[in-house]
Amino acid sequence: MATSKRLLFITDTFFRGLYEIDWQVKYKDLKEGPVLKPNLNQIQILTNEAKATGTFKSICSYDKMVKYRNISEARVK
Repeated sequence: MATSKRLLFITDTFFRGLYEIDWQVKYKDLKEGPVLKPNLNQIQILTNEAKATGTFKSICSYDKMVKYRNISEARVK
């Protein structure tokens, strides 16, 4: 889900039809717009922050990969 200020990944709790925010990213924290990866059926979301991986810092980290069922789910309407 996208709002005017951030991207949110919302999951169904299976309890009384409620939903919860699994994670969220502010637009100002995005390195670039989300990238569609049709060969993987995923959307790649990169952030500006460097992430420490072991003894190295990764400048360009694949923060979130969101899976979709079909291409029409992933397209902006």
